[in-house]
Amino acid sequence: MNPRSVLACCLLAWLLPFVPAAQADEPPAAFTQASDGTDFYPFAIDEDRLAGPPAQTALNHPLGPQDRLFVKQGHFYAVGPDGVPDTGDDVRVRLFGINLSFAANFPSAAEAPALARRLRALGFNAVRLHHLDFHLNDPQASADAEPKGILTTGPYPSFDPRAVERLRTFIQALSKEGLYIDLNLRAGYRFRPAIDGLPPLDEGRSQLADVDTPIYVYEPRLIELQARYATTLIQSLGLAGNPALALVEINNESSLLSAWQSDIWHGNDWPRTIPQAYRGILRAQWEAWIGRRYGSLEAACRAWDRCGDPDVAALPAASLFGAHAASPSLMQRLGNRLERGLEQWLPRARGDSAEPDPDGRYAQDFLEFLTQMDRRYFERMRQTVQAAAQAPVPVTGTQMSYGGVLNFDSQAAMDYLDDHIYIGHPSYANGNSWQSEDWRIPDTSTAGAGIGNLLALSLRREAGKPFVISEYNHSFPAPRGGEIPPLMATVATLQDWDGLFFFDYADEPQPRRAPWYFSLSGNWGQYALMGQSARLFRQTLIEPLAGQAVLPLTHARRLALARRGTINSGTLAADLEARYGATPRLAWSRQIAEKILQDPAAGDAPQPALADAAADATPDGSVRHDAARERVILDTDQIWGVFGLLEPGESLSGRFFGLRLAGGPKNQPVQVLATPLDAAGLERSQHILLSLGSATRGTQPGSMPPRPTALIPYPGKSGWLTLEPGPLSKGPSGQLGTRAPAWLARSDVELGIPLPTGDIRIHPLDGTGARRAALPPEAYRADASGGFTWVRLQATARTASPWYEIEIAPGLRPAPASTRSPRPPAG
Repeated sequence: MNPRSVLACCLLAWLLPFVPAAQADEPPAAFTQASDGTDFYPFAIDEDRLAGPPAQTALNHPLGPQDRLFVKQGHFYAVGPDGVPDTGDDVRVRLFGINLSFAANFPSAAEAPALARRLRALGFNAVRLHHLDFHLNDPQASADAEPKGILTTGPYPSFDPRAVERLRTFIQALSKEGLYIDLNLRAGYRFRPAIDGLPPLDEGRSQLADVDTPIYVYEPRLIELQARYATTLIQSLGLAGNPALALVEINNESSLLSAWQSDIWHGNDWPRTIPQAYRGILRAQWEAWIGRRYGSLEAACRAWDRCGDPDVAALPAASLFGAHAASPSLMQRLGNRLERGLEQWLPRARGDSAEPDPDGRYAQDFLEFLTQMDRRYFERMRQTVQAAAQAPVPVTGTQMSYGGVLNFDSQAAMDYLDDHIYIGHPSYANGNSWQSEDWRIPDTSTAGAGIGNLLALSLRREAGKPFVISEYNHSFPAPRGGEIPPLMATVATLQDWDGLFFFDYADEPQPRRAPWYFSLSGNWGQYALMGQSARLFRQTLIEPLAGQAVLPLTHARRLALARRGTINSGTLAADLEARYGATPRLAWSRQIAEKILQDPAAGDAPQPALADAAADATPDGSVRHDAARERVILDTDQIWGVFGLLEPGESLSGRFFGLRLAGGPKNQPVQVLATPLDAAGLERSQHILLSLGSATRGTQPGSMPPRPTALIPYPGKSGWLTLEPGPLSKGPSGQLGTRAPAWLARSDVELGIPLPTGDIRIHPLDGTGARRAALPPEAYRADASGGFTWVRLQATARTASPWYEIEIAPGLRPAPASTRSPRPPAG
């Protein structure tokens, strides 16, 4: 996550009143209706006391020498009891992780065990330590000042001993609870020339280097400082030889390729990447590259048809798709600022391997040069990391979205590939993410348009390497944001990926009590589905797809695609569709990966037609997508879920459960997930957890009696939403950092169970996972035969909860599925 988007969430914390610890309060007597007619009920989760069916604590064990990770056969494995990689006792490990940002990485010694237990209870087995380097602590601050970063205001890298000790203690607590570490190196530090002993930036510019412009990739002094930072960080945190260190990321969301090829998110990055005092260093490298490629500058200028240029070796003044470049830069800028996740809004162009014209040849050469510079930087840092770690810890360079198809080349020596994805990312007024009272989100869903974006990530995987998504979210206040944890886990499981890291838990060590920007803590309608999503991915409750499509991607095509647009503009997807018929929907039926052909002379190998490229379901029907209803259904013996729109009068059925709306005149979104709590499958289970995700809101400031903040249309922008402004707001939007209590939207559905009423008992669970009183008899309604029961879970506010524990009477089970009607009766 770029700090310009994240840091805004930290700036308003002081505005909110102190909120006491959550309690397992009595349920409300009645629902509270929002202005759009949606019913809400207040609900608080006490994360420190969470136990019972929602808690996934049993998935983890304390980490030991047998848990050290390495790469084997394109996946992550633990070395096993013999402590030796590549032996018979190696164990496959999937990382289901969570991001921590800023101060959340530095809990006190008393807070660290509690935070680690909270994360374990949700089923996480890894933590991404993000933005350790953004905030700089004052070394003269009082002893009770809370550290927000690992560094001080001294010359880079000056470590804060107190922050180091806190994080070291926290890592020990995480390891004890079975959580690995994904260590981010350069994420947010902005080099300060006057303090760090570096050449000055251009006149009139801030003395802080921009956080996402990579002068540090090519400036030798900066590379040495980063190597010193990485070595000291790993050693100081006790991570040398420590099996808790699972992954290391060198550089978050930045590369030279990205800076020149695109202007994602913040405008034209390239001029900021080459300040005058630094330009000569990069130019010297460029001239050396030209000499190796062409033998002389004269030969290069003839190839480029630029011999009339008085300074033919000058660095480009603007980015490839910058302010003075031709389209698609305009659409890229608009598309990325409006909605980074909705790739289908952006232009698509097919790349080809045809010989470029002279101007295209110049662009191609400069892209190859930048690829080499990125690669040199990544490989130097990887060598430093693995030497400091005293182990071949898996390392990656940066995300695939930040460099695109040529990242396959710049990261050829990296151990795994990584990317980020957001559905419905907030868009801030005038692109200013610091603006907290003028923002909007698109009215979209993961199960609808967003599912194509998740599937399209499969086109960025390289055959033979682990694939990780280290940031994903559909953040507050998205009404259907709860869909993304289970659906991200579903796609990753089908594709047999290796790691998922939700962004984020929080930006401070204490749990939230109400929704807050990207935080999971406090967004209880999303939180409620996370534990079962962990089980889905880590225990493969859906079988990975058996078929594979390995798609050749030649060197020439990678260069052609990079010239035509960023990977987020759809160039790779369009090319693969044109050549092989491989659309993102192919990911419903086969595992997809790119075969990266490194030989520049290699041509495309013939590929058979992909007859299943337009599938909307897995071959066994265990996952089905209905685009018209923006709905995804999961249906196996180990998991059942419905995410999307239900129509009045419509009755869905699975292998065991049925689902329908309890009433209402219009379509309603549902987020329902069921998993067995015993060793049996759903059809034989006697103990089941059913979770209802939902929209979550904070309390509207100044409301009396308290009520949930309304989600309203953004003024003048059809299809966009925002929160209603507060009484003191100066803009059209309410703040994304909200007040407690949190409110959950009612999910007024009926659950169908093919059993007599007397065989079923259902308990709503409170915010600690403990049982409340069982649903009253009037919540159950038997059909005419008496053998099928419909249960209205949230008939009243007193029975409303995001979690329900279902008990089935022993020995009284329905006939096997093969002898039962495949659909429940409608009655």
